[in-house]
Amino acid sequence: MTFVAAVAAAALAQAAAGTPITLDQVRQLSRTNTQARLAEASRRQAEAGVMAARAPLLPQVTASASAGGQYSGPQIFIQNVPEVSPSGETTWSQQAIDVGSASRASFGLSVQVNQLLYDAGRWAALAQAGAQEEAARGQEAEDRNASELEAIRRFYELLRAQRTRQLLQERVTSSEQLLERARALFTAGRMKKEEEISAAVNLGTDRMALLRQGAAVAAAQASLAAWLARPPTENLVAEDPGMLAGEARLQLTYEQALAQAGAHRPQLLAYGALVRAARSGVDSSSAGYLPSFSAYGRYDRNGADTSPFFTDPSKQNALSAGLQVSWNAFSGFGTEAQVAQARAALQRAELTYAQAERDVGAELRRGLEDLQSLVQVAALSKANLDLARDGLTLATSRFQAGDTSTLQVRDAQVKLTQAEVSLLESRVNVEIARAALERTMGTLGASP
Repeated sequence: MTFVAAVAAAALAQAAAGTPITLDQVRQLSRTNTQARLAEASRRQAEAGVMAARAPLLPQVTASASAGGQYSGPQIFIQNVPEVSPSGETTWSQQAIDVGSASRASFGLSVQVNQLLYDAGRWAALAQAGAQEEAARGQEAEDRNASELEAIRRFYELLRAQRTRQLLQERVTSSEQLLERARALFTAGRMKKEEEISAAVNLGTDRMALLRQGAAVAAAQASLAAWLARPPTENLVAEDPGMLAGEARLQLTYEQALAQAGAHRPQLLAYGALVRAARSGVDSSSAGYLPSFSAYGRYDRNGADTSPFFTDPSKQNALSAGLQVSWNAFSGFGTEAQVAQARAALQRAELTYAQAERDVGAELRRGLEDLQSLVQVAALSKANLDLARDGLTLATSRFQAGDTSTLQVRDAQVKLTQAEVSLLESRVNVEIARAALERTMGTLGASP
């Protein structure tokens, strides 16, 4: 078995033993990897914050029950005791009084309900928590899109490495055929020995390149597997989604992309929610100037014995209810400080949002220009590939006729491989750039 046959057989065996994976599978798995799950945890934490902010606005019910007893041992008390004389005059004298041991039980039941009627700070805090939850959802979508884009990039890197290895295998096969032809022409006396040696050296160079590319494929497999939270030793085999065979096109203007980003980019939506949260924070701080109103109701039942505590529900009962007004008339300028801090936070949020809009606009422009240039490069690469194929066909026919040397054939082979790799890289770059543009617009996760 020749070297290239052995390498090809090993590559086929590896592919057969590997795990095929499609682009759609990669995108789905990337939405549940470690980065995506961390973002999900942050969003759930924000949801819990909304529940915590809503809790004080709901009725607060407190219930308690108790059962106990008290025992007092024999004791001596000194007390003032009145004495009335026959003439009717009252005098007081101290006497020691012995008190025997005594025991007493106690039973109690209490239920209290408190309802906040008005507190501007609590309502503003709830609005702030809701906006923060919305921001967390937007950040979760942003992180998932970033994770998906990285997964797409690594998938195409693996596909490029696999396809490049295939091209190098084809070049090794061509070099082997060229060496056999050179030997046949030398044996027939139609070519010098130097041509055969040159063909053998070229074959060795191609074999080394093929071996190095095998290591590149393994590195790309490990990179993709790690990102998808799969074992790094898993031999993933990227399946061609069919996008590289078609013609690369660009049908999107800057204005259209900017409109898409304004409506769908999770980062902008998250920053907008943070601005609303900061405004609610100002309202919450300003509520310190206002009073709060609440109502309460209480039921108590107490007794010193099981009867009538447990036997007669009409006795031992007590009810109370009322309204409460609370107003912090002067907080030592604490409210003023809180309002100032909240307004500063609002200013930061507004500046951050405005800068994010500018950054997204700049990112869209770069992405569109990059994609447009890559589309043009892909078209030129396709034209170069057609010319390189024609050149190799011409050089091969002349070599077989004995009219040229292996140098010209080798040069044509190298140019063909370079043209094939260039077209492959340009098409891969187009798809990665297209995915990056979709992520900038916020539409990446919308497509499967």
